[in-house]
Amino acid sequence: MESKTPARGLYVAAMLLSGAGDALGYRNQLWEYCKSGPQIHAELQDLGGLQNIRTSLPDWPVSDDTVLHLATGESLATGKLGEELYDDLAARYVTAMSDMEGRKPGPTSILGTSQLRPGEPGGYRIPFNPSATGCGAAMRSMCIGLRYLSERGLLQGSGPVLFPSSYGAAERDAEYQRWSLDGWPGRSGHDAPMIAYDALLGARGSWEELCSRSMFHGGDSDSTGVIAACCWGALYGLSGVPEGNYSHLEYRGRMEAVAESLHKLAWGEH
Repeated sequence: MESKTPARGLYVAAMLLSGAGDALGYRNQLWEYCKSGPQIHAELQDLGGLQNIRTSLPDWPVSDDTVLHLATGESLATGKLGEELYDDLAARYVTAMSDMEGRKPGPTSILGTSQLRPGEPGGYRIPFNPSATGCGAAMRSMCIGLRYLSERGLLQGSGPVLFPSSYGAAERDAEYQRWSLDGWPGRSGHDAPMIAYDALLGARGSWEELCSRSMFHGGDSDSTGVIAACCWGALYGLSGVPEGNYSHLEYRGRMEAVAESLHKLAWGEH
């Protein structure tokens, strides 16, 4: 079946909204570490609702999730391949770790990047860590899908979406807890994508509903938000998203540049 080239704007929306989802779910550490979805929703209303939020510094920085996602995307955007790409990626991850003040990187990311030796033969390889936890690999990988989408042949999807009946913030917290390891929903590589995908299916075309489900819950809400929002942007673009949610994002220009480069590499000049 012939694939239709996705619009460049969808790539831009995917990168921008991944940053927006991160900043919204993080709220400068306040919401990432809040364990009550109902409390987050109440605070959101006190702020005037999603429509009233302007994700800009100093109150709405991006977290380590976006900094490392950008490192992945900017490395892919070089067009390098194989070992040259892996070494470049390692170098960018090491550099990115110097931009972590107030961004709360996890212990696995801190340890793993400290073991990288870019510029040395095989310096991108690190020892296997049998006790590693976290969702770092999941939350910084969405742009890989953007780069290689045409090669995977996944554009044509079919079948009805089946989704459970509506449930609120408290019910979501309970369900996400059930999926989690160590009682922190979205903290691990298995449940962060599950929560993001659950939110994507349930929200359908509603940005507000996506935020409610993926960013405003009592778990690792910036990590689930960065994944879900990237996927939502790739599907729906920026339509229906309050401009303030993304227009003044930290590193917005870098996100847009990565999106443009990845689209060109994936699909050529369209």
